[in-house]
Amino acid sequence: MISDNGLMTALRAPFTTLALRRVVFCVLGVVSAAAILTVPAIVPALGVLILRASGASSHRPAPVVAPVFLVLFPLTVALLVVLAAPVGRSMGAVHRWIADRLLGVHVDAPPPRLSTRFGALAADGPGWRAVGYGLLKVPLAIPEGYGAFCYVFGVVNLSYPVWWPLFRIRPARTSDRCGR
Repeated sequence: MISDNGLMTALRAPFTTLALRRVVFCVLGVVSAAAILTVPAIVPALGVLILRASGASSHRPAPVVAPVFLVLFPLTVALLVVLAAPVGRSMGAVHRWIADRLLGVHVDAPPPRLSTRFGALAADGPGWRAVGYGLLKVPLAIPEGYGAFCYVFGVVNLSYPVWWPLFRIRPARTSDRCGR
């Protein structure tokens, strides 16, 4: 049997600031996963832009299309690979800040990069771990979104006894007790 104090605590729990912060954290996780999903769409779009800029999509033959495409597209992909680790570090810093502000969970930052050379950017272990975290966050956005959805509709359902008498539709009486 639940004591009165436990019952009141259970009824107040969804309306605390911690519960609201957790829901905001889940919603931000879904938004960040949606942002991460846009990256695979950007790479083909860049390829299309390169093809259009080089004239490959026009109906007239363009002899420079192949060399331009064969040079610019790999450079674009290499630039994305080199920039993935620094972008991953930045994304990790944003996620650490959000977790600290909303949930009160402090996660230490990784050690700083030892070098800013071009090759050292691609060999940045903590940056690639942050990229892996971002990729892992994409499928985990489904339960996060489901949690936020259940919270919102759970609060609505908890308020149901308040608004139910206001909008209750009473069926019209069509027959008497004998069914006539």
